[in-house]
Amino acid sequence: MKRKWPSQVHALIVTRGAEGSTIYVGNDRILVPPAKTRAVIDPTGCGDAYRAGLLHGLLNNLDWPTTGRIASLMGRT
Repeated sequence: MKRKWPSQVHALIVTRGAEGSTIYVGNDRILVPPAKTRAVIDPTGCGDAYRAGLLHGLLNNLDWPTTGRIASLMGRT
């Protein structure tokens, strides 16, 4: 299915907590699995850490699957 995004939107990232996240880029959908963790003690700041991982990938010109995995790993902590 072809998606219509506004021209200013390059990617859309949907986070789903313990179920991972999805990155939509153009007509592609990239499923990012959650990073494994032993136990959730306090999720405060996990979303901020996830976004920091996204920014790291974007600033270093990494591909979307790699960027998503880094974000997932960062958000796990």
